[in-house]
Amino acid sequence: MKEVSDIFFVSKKDALYSVVIWGTIVFILSVVFRPNFTFSVYNFIEGLVGLIIVVLLIWVWFGTGYQIANGIVKVKAGLFKKQKYTRNKQNK
Repeated sequence: MKEVSDIFFVSKKDALYSVVIWGTIVFILSVVFRPNFTFSVYNFIEGLVGLIIVVLLIWVWFGTGYQIANGIVKVKAGLFKKQKYTRNKQNK
């Protein structure tokens, strides 16, 4: 059985965040895979940049969460990572 410190907690996502992320993904994919596509260097670069943005947004969507271990909260949002140290609030 896993200890609490070994578990990755997935963060909750609200409706506005969902609409912004998935709306952007759908918009970019509709631009990249438009029906009157003709091959050119410009369209290739546009498609490549669009697909990279889509991959990063999906990575942020599914890779956002946190982990608590030994007084350290590790927050992860796709490519971005941050650690916060918690302190004991008892007076000594």
